[in-house]
Amino acid sequence: MPETVPLQEQYQHTAVELESPARPERLVWTILVIFCCVSLLLCGSISYYMYRYLFESSTPLEAELQVARGTIGITSPTSQEESAERVGREINSVTTLSTDEQSLGILSILDEDGTLFASITIRPETNVTHLRSTRPRFSMGGNDLSIELGDLQGRLDIMIIEQFDYEVQVRVRGPEETVATLRLPGRYQVEVNDAGLVLTNHSALFAQWQSAELSRLIPRGYQVSLSAENENQVTVERSYANLINDPTFERYFDFLAENAVENARWSCINFNDLDNDTPGHFRSASKDGLETMRFVRLGEIKGHGETRCFYQFLSELGEFGLFVSEYEYVGIQSTFMIQGQSLGRCGFRGSECPIMLRIDYVDSEGNDRRWFQGFYIPHPEDNEQNYPLRCSNCPSLHERVSAEIWYQYDSGNLFTILPENARPAELINLQAYASGHQYDVFLAEISLQVRMQQETENAGAS
Repeated sequence: MPETVPLQEQYQHTAVELESPARPERLVWTILVIFCCVSLLLCGSISYYMYRYLFESSTPLEAELQVARGTIGITSPTSQEESAERVGREINSVTTLSTDEQSLGILSILDEDGTLFASITIRPETNVTHLRSTRPRFSMGGNDLSIELGDLQGRLDIMIIEQFDYEVQVRVRGPEETVATLRLPGRYQVEVNDAGLVLTNHSALFAQWQSAELSRLIPRGYQVSLSAENENQVTVERSYANLINDPTFERYFDFLAENAVENARWSCINFNDLDNDTPGHFRSASKDGLETMRFVRLGEIKGHGETRCFYQFLSELGEFGLFVSEYEYVGIQSTFMIQGQSLGRCGFRGSECPIMLRIDYVDSEGNDRRWFQGFYIPHPEDNEQNYPLRCSNCPSLHERVSAEIWYQYDSGNLFTILPENARPAELINLQAYASGHQYDVFLAEISLQVRMQQETENAGAS
């Protein structure tokens, strides 16, 4: 007889069977939802990183150090030991450079094709860290090129070259969260001294100084510094005035082109010792984005020659000569590049430098005087020839600079450099010239910086 199952138990088994079957559509939907979420997450992440890569990523620039004088101490991020460099080398990011009182270096920031963006002169007794130099990886990523320098102690002279494809920004970090931001083509001086970070704008339309709480625009010819006693106070003062009304020779070249130009006070000539020798030339030339005066004498040369430019100083009444005894500062600044020379040093008399600066003046006792400064590049025969490092009436040694780099020269204050009885009272003319056999020089700018009195403006937080 078949086994009889109670009705209640049959119902319970039936209920279990009804509840237990799998529901594949629910599983499919769950998988689809998870897949969609993962896909959206992946698409969002890919889009974000593609945007960052295309529009915000950067690639490093070349930072080339050239030792113009002495040795440069280099401390790399991978080693805490300082190495000494006498010639030059490529500088990586987060690398510290230091100079002693006898050394001087030039840090050039270039693109991979050799395009120069900025030239930074590292003055004696200076420490600075090259943090990074980058440009956008793609053109769609904007056109800001960034150069970051930090931990500055000492002085930097910075020249930003005008570029049409990029906007160059140089940021120099000093103590107390102070930052000098340089955006426009021109020449600047950034220094850290007892007053903090001091920014001098020599030629740009404006520069920017800022600290944690303050920000100021610095017009051309002014400098700003943080008060050492009050962090909420900055001092803006007139720095220097340039007495050369055509520092880049632009008006002079317009004058040569027979355009109507006023105050074209430059006058340039060439001459040789031998009448049938190859003459030198002065001409307008573009170099590294700069419009320059080029002194060049090449070819088969038999004897001495010169290419010389004079700037005549005039008084306010238009008379020859300019009295400067009432100034407290008189100094020369110049930016130039020596591309080549044939003589060792400055020749066997020390008077044939590929570039020389000279001032003819009258001292306070009425005596006619001359001030010289010569420059030359290393030559294979320097050690063999043992030529003198100054001319017979030069007050200081000629300076050796590296070939094919922009050098920013600053004489300092002639009133403090020269003996009291030899200080200028009246300036007659300023000369820039190339002297020797073969030479090739680009002169981008020359100025006579003077300061009569300080005009100070104190400003609080802004």
